Amino acid sequence: GGGGGGGEGGSEREGEKELVCVETPPETEQQAGAGECESGGGVCVDEVVCAVPPCEEEEDGVDACVRALYEKCRPSFRTDRVYSDIQKYVALSEDDRAHMEVCVDRGAPMCARIKSEVDTPADAPGSGWKVVNKNWHGVTIHSRHPPGQPVIGRSSVVFDAGAAKAEGCEGVCVSVHDVMHYLFDPNSKTEYDDAVEKCYRVKLFANESSVMYTAMNSTYGISGRDFTHFAWRVKYSDKHEVLGVVSCPYPEQAAFLSKNHVRGDIMCAGFDVREHEDGRIVLTYINQVDAKGSIPEWVQSHAKNDQLKVIKVVRSKVYQKKKNGTLYSDF
Repeated sequence: GGGGGGGEGGSEREGEKELVCVETPPETEQQAGAGECESGGGVCVDEVVCAVPPCEEEEDGVDACVRALYEKCRPSFRTDRVYSDIQKYVALSEDDRAHMEVCVDRGAPMCARIKSEVDTPADAPGSGWKVVNKNWHGVTIHSRHPPGQPVIGRSSVVFDAGAAKAEGCEGVCVSVHDVMHYLFDPNSKTEYDDAVEKCYRVKLFANESSVMYTAMNSTYGISGRDFTHFAWRVKYSDKHEVLGVVSCPYPEQAAFLSKNHVRGDIMCAGFDVREHEDGRIVLTYINQVDAKGSIPEWVQSHAKNDQLKVIKVVRSKVYQKKKNGTLYSDF
């Protein structure tokens, strides 16, 4: 998921919006510019009221709205029958259906954005990426500073025969699925990122999209940050998967938010894992976080670079676990 350095400031949590469930009659028109409506119950994002679509047609006992939700939200990286069972969606409550769809509505575009960022090589003319560190233990780090926004960080590391040897795992081969499997496990976060105090799933939906909570340790004398965020995974092919993470409000978040952390905003974060024609697997990490509060620029820069280096540890963990046969034992 995303990460973030620490920052000064109080624990104010301003400007947050919660998901709002609003019952509206079927004939109610969607407000102009409201975006796509969430099916089932008229649940909307950012307090925008959408029309409730009629759901009268049924096929095999499944109404049209549930079937549409299933087609939209089923996970592309799962092909086994249990995750293709539409009855799992029928059994969901209206709130769970709505929250799951919002998760996909926010997560899928984030995956597409990360894919688009990585599609363009960092050294391509006009890309805007600046080299921060060309080879830190095999990790290349770039940054880009969009006007009026926090800096976007980008780091990449290669999995190949040379990397396996460097990690003490000569002859061990890993796949795109192996790498993404490790990253998708929330228990992995505290393994590969020592800046993370805790990370866990708040809610796991039927399609394996999830609401996550992550709290970061204090660093450089600055208060720790915490985040509530959606995580969504897209399989573009057997040789390409993306995990996207973006901050989100969640109705039950008051029960688990820390009073000792400042609430940060994950604007864009995630991992792109793809196999190239020469057989190399390249893991790229994209991270854009607004840590909130007043934080010295040098602290932000150091914290960002520290965060981007974690993919070196990811590579080590994946190789070691694959070698020891423990990669799939816990998740």
